[in-house]
Amino acid sequence: MCGTMGIEAFVLKTQLRWVGHPMRMPDSCIPKQVFCGQVAVGSHSHCGPVRRYKDTVKENMKKCGMNSSTLGSDSQDRSAWRSLCSEPVTQFEDERVAILQHKRAVCKQEAQPLSNLSTWPCDHCSTICSSRIGLYTHHLTH
Repeated sequence: MCGTMGIEAFVLKTQLRWVGHPMRMPDSCIPKQVFCGQVAVGSHSHCGPVRRYKDTVKENMKKCGMNSSTLGSDSQDRSAWRSLCSEPVTQFEDERVAILQHKRAVCKQEAQPLSNLSTWPCDHCSTICSSRIGLYTHHLTH
């Protein structure tokens, strides 16, 4: 309603923009090695491996309709990467808002009486109440 971005879209946009930073680093830099590296030794718990930041980024890119396999080549140009991150997140936010508006409209339609059968007239003064409990409360005034 205010025309501002939701928190989820804000976090997505910030996260995707930041991912371009280590991807633009040379391969010899430790942050890029940690971000792109794989764990060579060790075991995971019985409930599955712990999610890494890289896994969350890939999932968020998929939510926005971006291809995670081209992350290395797309992020090399900083200004192009910023616009590439901005457009899908805006589309994601627009879809999220449209879904919420649809849910609200469906909920509002269910809340309204569907026919005249759900109205309750008062026997004393012919006032129309929209619910049985409303009619009961209205009867207390007589």
